[in-house]
Amino acid sequence: MEFSCNIGFEEDIKEDIKNTIKEKEIISEKSLVPREGFFLGLDISETNTGICMYRNGEKVGANAYLESKDGDFYEVRLRRELKECLKEVVSDIIFDVIIVEDAFQGVNPMVTRKLYAINTAIDELI
Repeated sequence: MEFSCNIGFEEDIKEDIKNTIKEKEIISEKSLVPREGFFLGLDISETNTGICMYRNGEKVGANAYLESKDGDFYEVRLRRELKECLKEVVSDIIFDVIIVEDAFQGVNPMVTRKLYAINTAIDELI
């Protein structure tokens, strides 16, 4: 039994891919972020939180370093600490969109509790 390969088929696929790429806009930061408005993104972490703001297309970044605290109500203290940092950075700004990284789980129950608590800091500020 003989099989033959249609080489033209491969060339057609390559040409279709080239045409598709030409029709699509390349995704970049500039193509995703609107040029007008105020946007806030928070990357929650146990020891620090990444803060990214866009003010009418201009990006500003910061880190809120949180002290690792143990003892009673450490989650509350971490949340309050992050809130104070956020107040300094984003005070008096009305955001069009706020995006917060969701905390699904940490490496252990203690870290998970911290992440859930820290995650609600922006909610309390709003």
